[in-house]
Amino acid sequence: SAAAGSPVFATGSGVVEFAGQMGELGNTVVVDHQNGYKSSYSHLKDIRVRKGRSVSKGGIIGTVGVTGNSSGAHLHYEIMKDGKRINPEIFTHY
Repeated sequence: SAAAGSPVFATGSGVVEFAGQMGELGNTVVVDHQNGYKSSYSHLKDIRVRKGRSVSKGGIIGTVGVTGNSSGAHLHYEIMKDGKRINPEIFTHY
C-alpha cells in the first residue's frame, strides 16, 4: 500500500511495452527489460510514459492510485521472466 499520488519508479531500464487500461488491473505500465524480463505496475492513478518509449531505472512512470478492481491505494507490482511470474524479492539485494 502507498499514499495515492505517490510516484512510481521503474525498477530497471527498458522499453515501455504497454501503457494503458488493463481490465481488473486498471491503469498499467509494462516495461520490457530484455533477456526475457518484464515488470508491470498496476492500479496507477496516472501514467507518465508512452508505449515504445525508453525508461531509465528510477524514472517516474506514474503515480499510485485506485483503478481497476481495487479497494484502496496501492501498487500491484510484478516481474516476469519468459512470460512466467517470479518472486520480486530475489532482486532486493541488487
